Amino acid sequence: MLVALPKTHPLGRRSVLDISELVDEPLVVLSRSFGTRQVFDHTCAAAHIRPRVLFESSSPHTIIALAATGYGLAIVPSTAPIPARGICAIPLVHRGAPIGGWSMVAWDPQRFLAPYAQNFIDELVAYSQRNYPNRDLTRRAPPFPRPEKSKTKASKGHRR
Repeated sequence: MLVALPKTHPLGRRSVLDISELVDEPLVVLSRSFGTRQVFDHTCAAAHIRPRVLFESSSPHTIIALAATGYGLAIVPSTAPIPARGICAIPLVHRGAPIGGWSMVAWDPQRFLAPYAQNFIDELVAYSQRNYPNRDLTRRAPPFPRPEKSKTKASKGHRR
């Protein structure tokens, strides 16, 4: 998760921002139908803070544009394209841990996995390692802890 803000904002030179530092800042956020917003709300609750939300939108581009004008700081997913002019984006953390989660491809190991599906997974992993949006920004945040491997019988032997 990223915070988009004008480059001239006092927090604009930070490498990461803790969610507690946003308590007095005006925020523009995505609507509650977005997973990013739900994670943000849960993290705020865990941090015992009530964010100062000024505006909600269903468009990451809209809240980024509002942040660029100085209306508020935008809380956006790390995959949102950040324009190069006048705005910067900073990874958001809570108690030193990045806010967000792992993505995964899941299937029932008792069913046949077609070779094209395995090829898709391999290509997706390779592409994401090279071309993930805002990769330069998210590298500044601490790494996500690796997910624990499930101990269920259905998942044994499948590591992807």
